[in-house]
Amino acid sequence: MSPVDIYALFGNAFDNAIEALKNVPEEKRVVSLTVQKNGRFLGIRMENYCETVLQFADGLPVTVKQEKNFHGYGMKSIRYITEKYGGNLLAEQSGDMFVLGIVFAADNLLK
Repeated sequence: MSPVDIYALFGNAFDNAIEALKNVPEEKRVVSLTVQKNGRFLGIRMENYCETVLQFADGLPVTVKQEKNFHGYGMKSIRYITEKYGGNLLAEQSGDMFVLGIVFAADNLLK
């Protein structure tokens, strides 16, 4: 996996998590990141507190910002990078948590 793609993947994920936490009380500002290799697979799971009820379209959350034409590209970039390396992406809201899950075949990351 190229350094640029690694940076874009994690950078966009963290940017989105931080943005979601800007207006919540400090005690609820939670971000969790797990990266784990299991056999031939590499899993990435990021969770962050999200009290806003999200809407989803085409498997991705729809931006909650006013100027929708200028936002929402971070998640699309994450999906593009995931697909570029043959991975699978899951974005969902579970209660007050936003969950981003990505699984890659480890061999695909060496290309």
